[in-house]
Amino acid sequence: INGLNVAVRNANDGISLAETAEASMGSMTDSLQRLRELAVQSANGSYSDADRQLLNEEAQALIAEVGRVADTANFNGVKLLDGSYNSNFQVGANAGETINVSIGKLTTDTLGVSDKNGVTATATDNALAVGDLTINGVAVGASKASDDSLSTSGNSASAISKAAAINAVSEQSGVTAVVDENLVAGTSMTGANASGSVVINGTTISVTTTTDTTATRASVVEAINAQSGLTGVRAVDTGEDAEGVQLIADDGRNIALTLNTVSAAATGLSATGVYEGGYTLVANAGVNEITIGGNNAAANAGLKAGSYDASVAATSSETRLQTGATSTATTLEAGDLVINGVGIGAAVATDDTSSVAAAGSSAKEGSAIAIAAAINRSSAETGVTAEANANVIKGTSASYSAGNATMELNGVSITLTDGGTAEANRANAVSAINSVAGSTGVVAEDNGSGLTLTAADGRNIVMAYDNDTGVGIDVFGIDTANAEGVSDLTAATTDGYTTYSTVTLKSAGEFTVAGGTNGNAALESLGFEAGSFGGAEAGQFLNEIDLSTQQGSTDALAAIDNALDSITQARSELGAVQNRFSATIENLSATSEKFSAANSRIQDADFAAEAANLARNQALQQAGVSMLAQANASSQQVLQLLG
Repeated sequence: INGLNVAVRNANDGISLAETAEASMGSMTDSLQRLRELAVQSANGSYSDADRQLLNEEAQALIAEVGRVADTANFNGVKLLDGSYNSNFQVGANAGETINVSIGKLTTDTLGVSDKNGVTATATDNALAVGDLTINGVAVGASKASDDSLSTSGNSASAISKAAAINAVSEQSGVTAVVDENLVAGTSMTGANASGSVVINGTTISVTTTTDTTATRASVVEAINAQSGLTGVRAVDTGEDAEGVQLIADDGRNIALTLNTVSAAATGLSATGVYEGGYTLVANAGVNEITIGGNNAAANAGLKAGSYDASVAATSSETRLQTGATSTATTLEAGDLVINGVGIGAAVATDDTSSVAAAGSSAKEGSAIAIAAAINRSSAETGVTAEANANVIKGTSASYSAGNATMELNGVSITLTDGGTAEANRANAVSAINSVAGSTGVVAEDNGSGLTLTAADGRNIVMAYDNDTGVGIDVFGIDTANAEGVSDLTAATTDGYTTYSTVTLKSAGEFTVAGGTNGNAALESLGFEAGSFGGAEAGQFLNEIDLSTQQGSTDALAAIDNALDSITQARSELGAVQNRFSATIENLSATSEKFSAANSRIQDADFAAEAANLARNQALQQAGVSMLAQANASSQQVLQLLG
């Protein structure tokens, strides 16, 4: 009973702590509301620079006050709002009966930015068609050019259009798509004296290059940024010849680039082309998993099929098809890949004990298994882990043609027997391939229009076929684009095309991927894209707000709204904690009262019952005395009669 009473006091202390933190947040909210008023005022076109400077002085004072409250708010000397508070309250008489209370960091260097983890899509040149993508079992419609009014080319394939298609069913899928910035990596530079122009999103920009690559990058960046208001694209000098000049569209629009009489190597820009951006899928409130499916999720949506934890930032590399010989097989070398500023070491062949390396196009050091292992060796520094995905090749059947075919799959020779129809051919091929799955590591499945080959562990899939028989493997549902046709299949130990699987990168928060000293071309040859992934971010930190310019005031509005949302969420969480403590106190008080009553019944006499027993006994005693008196009287009367 005494323990329960102490637990009640502990719970009351918890309420007091939550009320103290909530009061401090209320003060911060008042300051932010005034700060927002100033931002709205400063964003108006009627104010001069001098007026905005005065408004900014008050704004900076308010931001400083928000920071002071966050840094000093405490309960019994324990800081509450600096992100360090995470403690348990003992709300029971026994061990383990606790309530955990944690309060997030609400300082000016964290408030203002709204971010959620999610799954980031890689850029693709293809628009979404009906059936290409499903999210949490909900079909996403086709992407439409009319949804993108910013891009000048390839609008239907842009991240903006794809995000709009996804968001059209967001209520049903529980997932929202946020358009990421479109980053086009630069090209390794070779200095050259030249002059010409670059055309970005329809705007022609004159540029001059020299043998001084550093000066060239600066000149190109300056020229492009002078027209960024027209193009919607800004240029960034990476400071490295290997990485050249990056182009970034902050709003995610496509970047259409044309080089005239100047080369990519001379300017540091990427080659002529239309570059689409990516988008990030974030789960709506109450949704814990994002499941990707569809007929062409990877090719058209840029998403790897599978289920993802909604709280984990993730993205996947692209599938690679290697058709060259040993000298051109792509492998992960030191200097190819940088994650969160940390260079990833070279892949090691011994990390992959499954892939066949006899074919010239297949290198263990380039497999998804070996690349994932190399990345995971640096996970402690990067905060990013890698996972080799299943290697999947989806084929379609060509028109039926009579005859057998011979192929080699991961070094194993397989005869595909004519079944008389396309369906029977596929059934025979599935049986033949699966009969040697223990040796190849590949399982075949009839997908209704062809065969789907799957190596569950992510090993390389090497295929070749005999093209002298007149019947190709496409008649059996296997695309010849993924296999090399050879006249002498015995040479397939060195021939064959190799399909490399993808790698999924995961992290607790947003992460960056970039090329290393070997340049962005090496990064892209491994199926990776340069950029930031896994986070949908908007706004700026409170301590970065500047109301001295009209644009700065406009930008500040999003940051202030994000800060208010963060504080409101924290206050609501504290309100829930207070309600929980109140319910706990009510329960503990009732339990203590009942325990006390039970204890009294055990230890104390029941006065009413004992009084009733006493009265009953007294009545019985009196009745007994009366009966005895009557009996004695009867004897006396008899003696009197005899006498």
